[in-house]
Amino acid sequence: MICSAIEGARSRVVLKIYHITSERIITSLVKQSHKVPVSIYYQDSFNLAALTAGSSIVLDKRASGSILHKKTLLVDNSLVISGSANYTDPSLIQDINFTLRMRGSSLCNIVSSNTRGVVDVGDQIVKYYPLSRVRHRAYKDHHLPITSEINEAKSSILVAMYAFSQLEILMCLEQAITRGVKVKVITDKKEASLLQNITQGKKVRSCIYVYDQIDNADYRGLFHAKACCIDSRVLLCGSANWTSSGLNKNLEDFFVVSPLTERQIQCFSEAWAFFEERSEPAFPDSALPSTSSSSLPPTSASS
Repeated sequence: MICSAIEGARSRVVLKIYHITSERIITSLVKQSHKVPVSIYYQDSFNLAALTAGSSIVLDKRASGSILHKKTLLVDNSLVISGSANYTDPSLIQDINFTLRMRGSSLCNIVSSNTRGVVDVGDQIVKYYPLSRVRHRAYKDHHLPITSEINEAKSSILVAMYAFSQLEILMCLEQAITRGVKVKVITDKKEASLLQNITQGKKVRSCIYVYDQIDNADYRGLFHAKACCIDSRVLLCGSANWTSSGLNKNLEDFFVVSPLTERQIQCFSEAWAFFEERSEPAFPDSALPSTSSSSLPPTSASS
């Protein structure tokens, strides 16, 4: 998907990426740079300058300030590919990630310029939030696009998140459970310790599971997903972990997509079922809720 999108570019390619080492993707970027302008804004990519030597690629390595944690590819003025995956072989082959592929000139324009906005993409509404460092404690409100959607949940909230420790979001999940909403959070096993103390005595504690890649010989990568599906209606997805750094310090891209198509619901449901089969309670001392993917409505394969 990524290489074909790059090689199909007719006017420009812009990549904003935390880490890129995939030789296949770099080769596609180099090849296409002889046809259209190609720019790469990146945080950490060993030997990228050498690998792109002789090409027309414009490289912009972030040297200071907030960490560029985005994983967004813009092609021409129409295609946006964005999510949680770095452009490395381990990330694309072994890790668990979510990636959005969206077409629309209006969306491409606001993402390209890092401008918050709401646009129509076909029959769907896409809200785009470019996150950046918050300079004052009183204005650390980047959780609001997330908590506002959680507060509207009626039946289910399914969270797949690599690292999660944001208190305001946890409080909203706690309130959702009180309203009778089925909540389940799956996180990376190594990152579950972030929730150890802050969920003590909370209902949400029993809703937290860990994806155990160690016990899955075929899938030993990170559970690097950063997505949330609410009521099989809304998808929250992007590059940001739900932590203080992810939401208030780094440069991130975050999207809210609704209403979901039947095909999108099916794709998320299949991924969620895969995660559930390979996850276990993070804190076995808590009473376990019934929050399986069976709470999702049946779907068809049509889009």
